[in-house]
Amino acid sequence: MTTAATLYPPLELPPFDFEPIWWPINAAQQAAINSKAELLLFGGQSGGGKTQFLAADAMQECKNPRLRALLIRTTLEEQQELEDIQQRMYEPKGARWKDNRWRFPSGATIRPGYLAHDKDLRRYQGNPYSWLGIDESGQHPEHRIRFMLGWLAAPLGAGLRVRARFASNPGDIGHGWQMKVFLRNRCPVHYPAPLEDDRPSETSVVPDRRYNSACWTDDSPVHKTTTFIPARLVDNPLYGREKLESLLSQSKAIQQQLLYGCWCNAAGLYFDFLRPDMVVPYATIGDSWWWQHFISIDYGYGNSTAAAGMYAISPNGVVFKTRERIERKMSAVDFAKGICKDGFGPVDFPYQGPQANWLMKLHPRDPDRPRTSFCVMDEAMDQHRGTGKSVFGVMSEVFSENGIGSIKAAHDPAGNAQVLYNGLANKLCVLTRDSADLPLTYRAISSRIVDERKAVKKIHGAWEDDSYDETSYAYNTWRQSSEKPARTELQEAIQQMRREGYDETTIARIAWQKERQIQEEEHRALKGINLAPRRELPRRR
Repeated sequence: MTTAATLYPPLELPPFDFEPIWWPINAAQQAAINSKAELLLFGGQSGGGKTQFLAADAMQECKNPRLRALLIRTTLEEQQELEDIQQRMYEPKGARWKDNRWRFPSGATIRPGYLAHDKDLRRYQGNPYSWLGIDESGQHPEHRIRFMLGWLAAPLGAGLRVRARFASNPGDIGHGWQMKVFLRNRCPVHYPAPLEDDRPSETSVVPDRRYNSACWTDDSPVHKTTTFIPARLVDNPLYGREKLESLLSQSKAIQQQLLYGCWCNAAGLYFDFLRPDMVVPYATIGDSWWWQHFISIDYGYGNSTAAAGMYAISPNGVVFKTRERIERKMSAVDFAKGICKDGFGPVDFPYQGPQANWLMKLHPRDPDRPRTSFCVMDEAMDQHRGTGKSVFGVMSEVFSENGIGSIKAAHDPAGNAQVLYNGLANKLCVLTRDSADLPLTYRAISSRIVDERKAVKKIHGAWEDDSYDETSYAYNTWRQSSEKPARTELQEAIQQMRREGYDETTIARIAWQKERQIQEEEHRALKGINLAPRRELPRRR
């Protein structure tokens, strides 16, 4: 296994006759302190020295009078441990606690803060800071982090290095955005990147390497350089065997998370078995025009999104998700018309291409375009009182004009979650991709966490919720396996006989016999089933 000594420069020891206020305890902490990245995630295992790193990094520029640093924890109660660490570090530098912040002789300030709810964001609005630290950043959803980064700035010519530092363990509600921004959506333990980093679509990132192409979960660019540095218990000399034994006594999932730094099997994740290699290329599933296809929709407009998916059912009953589309602030009519007109082609926000239009033929020689049986929609879309039409009614009319019927999904959060879990785990529900990038649906489902009341925890304003909901509606809806049309099966049999060297006379005889059987079956189907003996009507005399 690669060790910290091979990942980072060797740990520099302080001079023999110098007793520092604080010094890195290992090479990983030293690499984090010296990193030039604008955004850095220092995380993974428990006991890696993350909180001490944040407190120390915040004071690196304490001699600059224009330093304004903000160090966030989730609640006021969690601030006590942090205040003790800061006191030991800052007071020897001449800092004093005044007006709820540490003030240094130069005029620099470091402000502790808390962020437990969205309403707490107002405490930091309009107050720029050049250094931002968030301890246990995985406890915060993406929209909070993006809001806080909006105030990360320094005056021109201030001589400050503007940066944000995050410390976190795997899991919790921020798991998805941390995986996307810092780890390329892949666990660094199970998908490690080689030093040459020549397979970026298949591996995680190289530790301590700066990247400038990071994106948020909706694929919009971060516009800042990023770095990930794993924190490991074994690299922390302050902890002995007692800490290791305490972690070994935990459940397997927590051991993977806190002891080994695994990001794909973190405790609290609902679909903790999902892995990137479970997403299959669309071209390999054999989708055919005669397969049963259907659409699933979860519509939202304000703080939520409109999410839709296209599904194909194979002859053996496996449900493949073949298309996806997510839109913000699009009316119900426009969303339905857009699907009927443009299908699931590339859209601007978020970027989801390239994907073929489901309205077109899958193959040039196909006799028809894919069969679309129905559209399933969130039952809440039909909760309407008074006059007028519900969202379900408005969208149903659009789909009806295009020959697609509409039904309501089951309103059973716990049941939907369990059915989808079993389907994905047993590969009866399979996600597909059209490129090397993982689809949005995978990112959404793999980052969902457990909620004791509603099975899967909801995150206010997160598009991942809508993508997950739409997928769960689709899989927990009535469906039947696809049946290949008889004449399509006959044409494939004829092609196979020619490849095997049958003469044309034999092929023609077999084809004629099979065609007669098909016609007889069609004739019987048209006649229907006779449920009662035929009775003669009495004649009129």
